[in-house]
Amino acid sequence: MKPNLFIQFSLFIFCLFILSCNNEETTNIDPETGNEQLASFIGAQHNYLLNDFYQKRGEIQRVRASDTKDGDSLEEELSFYIFEYSLPGYIETNVITTEEAELITPYIEEQLNFLFEIISENTSDNFFKLSLDNALQLGAISNKTYEFLLSNLNGDNDVQTSNQRLEEYIQSNELSLTEQNTLNVFKEVLNYSAEYWSADNTPSTRLKGSSWAILADAAGAALGTLGGPGGSIILGAAWSIVVNERHG
Repeated sequence: MKPNLFIQFSLFIFCLFILSCNNEETTNIDPETGNEQLASFIGAQHNYLLNDFYQKRGEIQRVRASDTKDGDSLEEELSFYIFEYSLPGYIETNVITTEEAELITPYIEEQLNFLFEIISENTSDNFFKLSLDNALQLGAISNKTYEFLLSNLNGDNDVQTSNQRLEEYIQSNELSLTEQNTLNVFKEVLNYSAEYWSADNTPSTRLKGSSWAILADAAGAALGTLGGPGGSIILGAAWSIVVNERHG
């Protein structure tokens, strides 16, 4: 299935699932509102996975200790967490089906490899651009949106400014369903990531505003939309953990 068709199918099914959890909200839902609710859910789940990874990190290191002499790298710990904890957990709680997990696993693996290959050799501002390059190449965003994001968002902006520019762009342009979903996810994960990494209980580097690391985080979640909501949640969290620990 082509990425653009897969995302529309996955978002539609996933949106029905989320909205059906609250019966009083299931009548007269218009698609745009539903997409925004879904993007907000992805943002919230992004922060949940960050908390869950750091809570389970010690357990992961103990489980993996018998298989490694010198200890795992961050990348190895994160991969183990994704495929042994988060994906099975989402299947168990009916967030995604086993069939959907099988469909998105190759894409998640491919993008994790991309993440691990470029993270050590690039600064977080360049990492933001490289993530957008990949999103453009794979069809998650158009050339116009790519140029907008590079020209209008930067690590010196606060979250409010970035959100305002994103909202103005979304409202003033005729965007495909794929791009609407991608930008809604980008905006929500930007908000949630900034909230998480600026909190007093942040387990790693504490950040302010919408730094380059947080923008790269949002770009990772946007890139993940091509793997459906599950891909967006998981890849957004992966980007967040790796970029913040390496370049926070």
